Amino acid sequence: MKHLNKFKIMAAFIFVFISCSWAKAEIFEIADNDVPGLIQAIVSANNNAESDTIILADNGSYIFTNIDNDTRGPNALPVIVNSNEAGPDLEIIGKGASLIRSGDNEFRFFMIGRDAHVKISGICFKNGKCPEDGGAIHVKWNNAVLDLNHCIFENNMCSGTGDENGGGAVMVHESRLNINDCRFSGNRGNVGGALKVLLSDLYVTRSTFENNHAVYPGSGSGGGIYIDGAFSDNGTITVTDSRFINNSAVQSGGGFFNFLYNNNITNLENCVFYNNTVGDPASGDWPGGGGFWTRGGLFDYPPSWTDNTSNDTRTIIKNCTFYKNRAAHIQGLGGGITSGAMDTAIINCTVAENNAGWAGGGIFRDKGILKISSSIISKNTAYNGGNDWNSFHNFSGNTDGIDQGNNLQFVLSGKSGLPDTIQAADPLLNPLQNNGGFTETMSVQEQSPAVDGGNNTGSALTDQRGVLRLENNIPDIGAYEYEKTFEGTRTNLIVSTSGYLGGKGQDQGNAAGIQSNKIIVIGGLFSSLPVPEKENILLNADSSSTGALICLTEIGRTVYSVTRLGNIIDDLDINPVNDQIAAAGDFGLVLLDPDADQVIWHKPLSYFNYTDTGLADGDASYFGNGRRVAIAQDGTVAAQFNEYYFVFDNQGSEITRRLITREDSDKTANPYGIGGYNHRVEDISIDSTSRLVFVTGFSQRSPDFQSAYIAGFSYELKGDDGKDKNIWTDYNWWYSASQNTGLGADTKGIRIVMGRDNRLCFAGYADGGNNIFTRNPKYLDENNKMPDYINTSVNNVKIDSFNDGAGAGSGRFAYFAKLDPATGEIDAGQFQYSSAGINEARSFEIFAVQSDESGKVMAGGRSEYDMPERNKLTINRVPPGTRINNENALICVSPDFSRRTLAACWTGEEQADISKITALDSSHGISVIIGETLGNILTANSADNIKNSGQDVFFSVWTEDKTPYLKGDINCNSSLDLGDAVGILQIISGMYFASGCSLMNGDMNNNGKLEIEDSIGILKGVSGN
Repeated sequence: MKHLNKFKIMAAFIFVFISCSWAKAEIFEIADNDVPGLIQAIVSANNNAESDTIILADNGSYIFTNIDNDTRGPNALPVIVNSNEAGPDLEIIGKGASLIRSGDNEFRFFMIGRDAHVKISGICFKNGKCPEDGGAIHVKWNNAVLDLNHCIFENNMCSGTGDENGGGAVMVHESRLNINDCRFSGNRGNVGGALKVLLSDLYVTRSTFENNHAVYPGSGSGGGIYIDGAFSDNGTITVTDSRFINNSAVQSGGGFFNFLYNNNITNLENCVFYNNTVGDPASGDWPGGGGFWTRGGLFDYPPSWTDNTSNDTRTIIKNCTFYKNRAAHIQGLGGGITSGAMDTAIINCTVAENNAGWAGGGIFRDKGILKISSSIISKNTAYNGGNDWNSFHNFSGNTDGIDQGNNLQFVLSGKSGLPDTIQAADPLLNPLQNNGGFTETMSVQEQSPAVDGGNNTGSALTDQRGVLRLENNIPDIGAYEYEKTFEGTRTNLIVSTSGYLGGKGQDQGNAAGIQSNKIIVIGGLFSSLPVPEKENILLNADSSSTGALICLTEIGRTVYSVTRLGNIIDDLDINPVNDQIAAAGDFGLVLLDPDADQVIWHKPLSYFNYTDTGLADGDASYFGNGRRVAIAQDGTVAAQFNEYYFVFDNQGSEITRRLITREDSDKTANPYGIGGYNHRVEDISIDSTSRLVFVTGFSQRSPDFQSAYIAGFSYELKGDDGKDKNIWTDYNWWYSASQNTGLGADTKGIRIVMGRDNRLCFAGYADGGNNIFTRNPKYLDENNKMPDYINTSVNNVKIDSFNDGAGAGSGRFAYFAKLDPATGEIDAGQFQYSSAGINEARSFEIFAVQSDESGKVMAGGRSEYDMPERNKLTINRVPPGTRINNENALICVSPDFSRRTLAACWTGEEQADISKITALDSSHGISVIIGETLGNILTANSADNIKNSGQDVFFSVWTEDKTPYLKGDINCNSSLDLGDAVGILQIISGMYFASGCSLMNGDMNNNGKLEIEDSIGILKGVSGN
């Protein structure tokens, strides 16, 4: 399956480096492949004194074969000149279009002239080839500015023969280049495989440099980026949250070559360098810096650092990971980093498993000042030119003054090369992977000596992922801040992204799903959509349609496509086998390919216009528009439209349909089976293993009683009445049964979902404490009789007071459960309440439920009063704002419901208002929630962090199930006294206490008693005998 196309990596949240208001004098809309029209638009823009805009066709292709001019090398388009003194001269909005060089002529696409300010977004530049600098774009002459937002540069190159011809994708000279959310792949230059920056300032964030190459024999440097000085005496090079992967250079800086002058500054932060290489057989002498090579800048040392006499440190590397980079030549130096004839500071970095052919597998220092603090340098190797020295594996060079404390070194054998003042111990690193944040990291294991080994004054405030390091406690060594998996309620949720979707209208977030390649798909109604890099308009939709699928990459920060289908998407589901997407809305029902750009089959809304009970469209559901969808493992699709369900095979042929709310055609009140007057159908699911369709909702059994129901119907077998056979039914009590048992509170079924663990997940609510969810869900007849073999009890699990409903009056009290899809038997269930105080249970509603592959259950909705652990909750260690009534809430429990594993709330710190979680999914190691809010929510790592007016959609994405902890130093078995609770606690290397504690001083014997008073404090630093 194709899954990810070239636009997958792009962000749809536009981050603008330079904010400025300007009048757009002219807007030029250029038709697909209208190259002459594009040329004329640039000419026209050059000839007025205003800021103009060029908009390319959605996903268009513009094929270039001819040279327009030969300014500083051949160009396909007119040189863009400075025509507007008040602001940017030209903005070009690509909307996913590609500019492609074709034929034998060699040329670049754009030349940016003196003092011009150009903004380019959403364009893919392919196959540019120029004998001068800049294979795709050249920014020449003083004071020009180029902003690149979510662009792609593929297979561009400089074909010149000069040893400094460079910038396979972009070259900038004495100007400023701003890059945000861009990808550079397969570009080549003699120097600077992707970028050549000559005496210019560079700002790069959230971008990827992969498979770019600097190829000039003997001296080609900077496989990804080549810097030859910043702009002016105090110029700056800043690269943050970016990825350098599989780049190569002949001589120096496989990922990044950085040469500075005078007081130039380089800041490299939150980046990853993986599998970059220098030193092929054409190298000159002593090639180096497989990941990063630097000389030259200005940095103020932390006050705790020793030998703090230099005022011209030129490069700071903070929160970066260097992994498996190589200086592969037999004379190679600095597999990870080479720092030469300059001043460099390395803070909270992880340098691991890099290799050099000669020495300094991790780091090589060539003169200058090098200071290292709170960093891990581990398992690097040096071949020593074939000699049997078995030395200089982690480091080579002068070691004077490099150890600024709190570092950690480790080698598998031989000599590290680092001074003995640095602790030598295995940091217990895990493999490089996505642990949250934009760039990959190497997490550490619980027993790692890196945990709590850092420096409070000199360490970075966050780790590489952007997660705050432990406050009022010692931070960790390295680029990753450890967080302990804890067998209790996780109250600090570390998210990769949290932000808003939508505009100033009443937006709706209705559905979410996760594909096997970890792409996140969100559906709903959006009054405004992020400018997409790939926009698909399908069915009868147009560019103004508000019903859309938004496809996010794994960590949720980048949007690679938006697919408009109609004016609302009510529901979606993803095939767990092939990732096809089924969606329902005002357009009917559609099955899409995994990239959401091709229709496999479609049924229009008119196909489903059945209202046997006289209910208007949408009135059959209490909580939505009466349109729900589910897709099974074999591609069978079940859809609910009003009172009916429909089942289709994977080619769109109808298998069956059924009127859900009747077992016969009688339209009078109180029919048999599921139904009653004023009935509702709320959700549908399907399982191809049991060959069943599942529905839930509620029946108005009398004017005074509503009963929830769940039912499983065979879509292959027929009953005696010729209709789909009702295999099992849960709840659906008669009014008389409720009165006879005293369980008369109204109940409703809201969601039924086939979980990722192949169990059914159900969510509903009761209007009072005496309700039918307290009993076995199997059917009771009108005489309140149950078959003898059915036990009336049910496995409802109580964790704490938030599950028992003490003091509950009227309200909406959530109930969720897992069921056997074949029989409807409940595995486990649980009530969920909010709390206004002791014995004061209040409403809690669940609107979304799902189980992951391990069986853990997520339930999201809103909490009227305090949810569990409300005063301890944080998102990325930021607490939510003051509690409001009816705020968003997420609860997760263990597979057997015996342990609450997570509680989370995204209420903002200011201008909070009513909010709720409306959809969620958890699969393939990541989780996503979406919701709706009238007020602010907590945002993280999202450029779209500004609340619009009206109701906005919000979303959040996270990866691993972790929780922070305060590490102790206790190794014993002891009795732990926590008020009324006494038990045996074995603490191996620390324990997180959910509430503040103080600890009695003194030693402990192996069976000593550890007393924790009910006061504020920290458990820390106690050793047993």
